[in-house]
Amino acid sequence: MAVTEIGDSVRIPAWRGWLVVFGGTLIHFTLGVVYSYGNLIPYLASYMDAYVAPGTRTKDLVWLLGCSSLGMGSTMVLGGMLAHKLTPKIVSLIGFGTLMTAFVTSSFAVQYSVLLLIIFGGVIQGISTGLSYMPPMSLAMQWFPGRKGLISGCITSGFGFGAFLFTNVETLYLNPNNTKINATTGYFDDPQLLNRVPSLFLVLAAIMAVLQVVGWLLLKPAPNQVDKKLSLTIDTALCTPYGSKILSTAPNGTQFGSKTLSPEPECKDPSPSVAVALLSNGTPKHKHVDYLTPRESLKTREFYILWIAMFCNSNFIGFIASVYKAFGQTFIEDDQFLALVGSIAAILNSAGRICWGFAVDRFQYKHIMWFLTSAITVLLCTWTLTPHLPKEAYAIFVWVLYFTEAAHMSLMPAVVAATFGTEHVSTIYGLVATACIVNGPFISALIQVLYPHIGWTGLCYVVSGFAVTTFFTTFLYRGSHIGQRRI
Repeated sequence: MAVTEIGDSVRIPAWRGWLVVFGGTLIHFTLGVVYSYGNLIPYLASYMDAYVAPGTRTKDLVWLLGCSSLGMGSTMVLGGMLAHKLTPKIVSLIGFGTLMTAFVTSSFAVQYSVLLLIIFGGVIQGISTGLSYMPPMSLAMQWFPGRKGLISGCITSGFGFGAFLFTNVETLYLNPNNTKINATTGYFDDPQLLNRVPSLFLVLAAIMAVLQVVGWLLLKPAPNQVDKKLSLTIDTALCTPYGSKILSTAPNGTQFGSKTLSPEPECKDPSPSVAVALLSNGTPKHKHVDYLTPRESLKTREFYILWIAMFCNSNFIGFIASVYKAFGQTFIEDDQFLALVGSIAAILNSAGRICWGFAVDRFQYKHIMWFLTSAITVLLCTWTLTPHLPKEAYAIFVWVLYFTEAAHMSLMPAVVAATFGTEHVSTIYGLVATACIVNGPFISALIQVLYPHIGWTGLCYVVSGFAVTTFFTTFLYRGSHIGQRRI
């Protein structure tokens, strides 16, 4: 039977840990609904232009994705702190309740104003993502501490599969007859299609509720273990300044637990992060701290390099997710073809996260990030040629973009865990993800302001500049701060 090791001595059947991974994947499955917004926005804009706010344009509803990013970035730190205080499973339940609130209220908000829709479908939905994103992953990493990249890739693959499911549900529910957009206005005007828009949010909520409940029931912390953080020998502990004091006052041959004190203990790791305390029975309590606290992480250069990478990469990811369909509609009239493109892109994004997860466990962070940002730069700058090519070329570009950007999703949680340790990974990742507070509104405003002047072509060139920025700042990354292997 396959087993997994937790800490130094606990060996348990691997399938127990993989059930936790599967549960986390189901939860991320529901969070992936945000990646279907690129498919949903044209329907929402058409409905609101016809019935709610005449003059509503696609670029106005790009703020849905931007404000979702803002909500997520604002609450990831809170989610990490609550997970540390309450348990990750409780925080995941809070995130589930918030997600249900977001979609049920959005079914009413879409009938009244663009602003209300952005608040509930964007900000509140983003808050649910911020609360639910890292807790399932932190639980799964406890079960497989040596496979952070793979676990990160498997769980975040749920995002892509979620986008695949919800993109198809949206298109089949709203536009089963493949009704074409009005060639003059660029929007849907079929009354039957438009009247189904408000109830769509309730359909999505029902599907997400089932997935969330099953996923939540599968979440389980790793069993009590002899943690590696407590595996330091007494001899190593006595190499600290406090340990030296014990040596100077205790006679040779004194028993400390199962160890006999010798004049010159073997100092294998005289780390300043070793704490030693002498208990009343003469046994030192020792702890090897192989992680950084959130406050300590803020004092490192690597934290800010990863923050910049999160900000820049989230800009091109958000741009692609927001506009791929709107861009395609400028030269492709077949709505179901565009939905198919988005569905396959979602599958490739999911598969990519798992594939990149394997790569993260085998290659250095720098090498993967350099490849990612170089590829995205080239792809964005050449995507603008697709209006002059067969529509299949547009599809291939979208698919390759989605597969490539998946590297970011697998890489960032893993590199945060490897750089700062897993003890506070949810909170520290939340701090890194505060970049999304800036990124979400920033990329939405950028699209709204620049699109009328430079069009999709100019925006692709501008956004590729963020990938270039990440490429060069990655040279400054030095590696782990906890003595683990460099990634």
